[in-house]
Amino acid sequence: MPDQQPHTLLRKAWNAFTRPVDALPIDIFRVCVGLVMLAYFVRTLLEVPDFSGPDGLLDHKLLVQMYSYFRLLVKLPELD
Repeated sequence: MPDQQPHTLLRKAWNAFTRPVDALPIDIFRVCVGLVMLAYFVRTLLEVPDFSGPDGLLDHKLLVQMYSYFRLLVKLPELD
C-alpha cells in the first residue's frame, strides 16, 4: 500500500464513493434514522414538565437571582 501513488488512492476512494448503489438499503436506513429521531423527539417532549414545571429540575428562583435577564425570558407567577 505505501508504494501506491496518492492519486491512485484518491481515484480508488472517488470510485468507491461514486459507484452506483441500490436505493432500497439507503431508504431503509433513512426510515430507521427517522424513527429513531421521532422516538427521541417524543421522549424529549414528554420530559418537558420535568424541566419547566414549577417543581421541575430547574430552580427558577435561583436562575432569576443569578441571571437578571431570566425574568424577561420566562414569566412565572411564583416569581412575582
